[in-house]
Amino acid sequence: MPQDRARAPSCPLPFAPGSHPASTRLVLKSHPTSRLQRHRLRPWRAKPASTVPTIPIYALPRRARPTGRSTDTAPTARRRIRQNGVGQLNVRTLQVRTYMSARAVFAASVLALVGCDITASYLGDGKLIDNGLFAATDRYVLELGLARLETAGTASYRIENLPDREFVLGIKLTRSSRAAASMNGRPVHAVIALEMRDQDGTIVLRREGPINEWTWNIPVTDDWAFIYGKEAPSTYFTPRRGAYRLTFAVVKPDANATVYAPMIVARSGGWK
Repeated sequence: MPQDRARAPSCPLPFAPGSHPASTRLVLKSHPTSRLQRHRLRPWRAKPASTVPTIPIYALPRRARPTGRSTDTAPTARRRIRQNGVGQLNVRTLQVRTYMSARAVFAASVLALVGCDITASYLGDGKLIDNGLFAATDRYVLELGLARLETAGTASYRIENLPDREFVLGIKLTRSSRAAASMNGRPVHAVIALEMRDQDGTIVLRREGPINEWTWNIPVTDDWAFIYGKEAPSTYFTPRRGAYRLTFAVVKPDANATVYAPMIVARSGGWK
């Protein structure tokens, strides 16, 4: 009669099941037992505790269980559990995020093109610079050209088709390597005059006086200063349709201004 292999051995084991893993493996190899007994004799190992809380599958409705698609192990809020399932919701969330990212890139591209169109549509003298939508200050900078404060003279500039923003007109005074005095001391004392008229000849702004009595905006680096009129009569203006004519005159020059590089600049914009 063939031996019954599913029958347990008649000899008693010399140790308790599960107390010696190595001996257990030898006994299982020598004495075949059933699958249930092998499972009971297998040494128990504790699973590492997960630090990420999850929702058990049996705690979710059947229609809310994963359906084989990519799911995450992050905490699932009640509002994220929908009838279409956690898996479908994750895929849909990924699609929405991708769609929003594409819209953001498209909007940034459109804004960049619009900014390029604004700078290209400027028709006056000098150069209009657009520092972009995310510029905190001075998004639009109009550089009209260099000026000389050490000699008397007059210069005229044509301005047309600027952005419909409030601009401030002034002089950007940059230090050279030969300048020893700090900008905080307002070392230049030349007397200048700024006058702007529209196409009908109406005066938009006019200011005359020593530039050391104007408002000086000096950065921490102390390598340049923006000089403009803040108090009345100020040098602020908002361009409209049509052309403007700006006249810059040095009424009383300053010989000490040779170590500085002045430039006539109009600044505007920024999210601040």
